[in-house]
Amino acid sequence: MAKNFDDTYKEMYLNTMYPEPLEAEIVRAMPRQSAAVGGEKVPLQTLADMPAAAVKGVTQGFIGVPGEIESLSYGVKEILKRGANEGKLDAFFRGISEKTILPTTEEVKKWLDTNVGKVGEGDNPAETVGEILAPGGYVKKAKGVAKAVKGAMK
Repeated sequence: MAKNFDDTYKEMYLNTMYPEPLEAEIVRAMPRQSAAVGGEKVPLQTLADMPAAAVKGVTQGFIGVPGEIESLSYGVKEILKRGANEGKLDAFFRGISEKTILPTTEEVKKWLDTNVGKVGEGDNPAETVGEILAPGGYVKKAKGVAKAVKGAMK
């Protein structure tokens, strides 16, 4: 039996403007399994981990600033020392890949993950946001962009 146009339009309008709530299983962002409750998913734990992960990321980025600056200085030094057959970008990458005396952001992250522990599974995006908010995060991301440019140039 054909529906009335008015009823069909009203139903479509109500479904569009006031959709049915999604199941809780779909809405959860990054659910984790909890062994304490027999493997049930625990979505609120992931949300509770976000502030701790952000603080950890800011700490990593801030403590890693001196090492990142040292790494950049090695890159600039290699640009100035490069030979005639080597490009500036290649010399820069050779310089920033050298071992630094001071810890970089990545080294601080590895140390904290090993000695203090990871926040959640260790892959919380709030940790990366915290690194970016810290001064060392800018240097770390600039290195990543430079590597991507080098890869694209090849």
